[in-house]
Amino acid sequence: MEGLKDADGKPLTMIPAAQLKQGQELTKTTMKSVTVDTSAEVEKGMLVSQDMPTGTTNTVTVEALQGGLLVSVVQVGGDGSEAAAKKLASAVHQVIAAS
Repeated sequence: MEGLKDADGKPLTMIPAAQLKQGQELTKTTMKSVTVDTSAEVEKGMLVSQDMPTGTTNTVTVEALQGGLLVSVVQVGGDGSEAAAKKLASAVHQVIAAS
């Protein structure tokens, strides 16, 4: 994730769990490859899920559909702020553009 920036143009950084200070909030992000069943055929996709400390879950699905990509972002729960979901979507778009 080196060189990636968030939606505000700030660099994204990763902090190892061992370096977190006591009481510091932690966002858990998981990524896994999944199969996607389209009407045409079964193709590949990826699911990225963030469990935020505020009780919000952000989920991004990236589906490969006949030569193109479909990126969907869903935010469930929390305080209703969409900023985190937008930043997650921005990071996914940057990863796709860099690959």
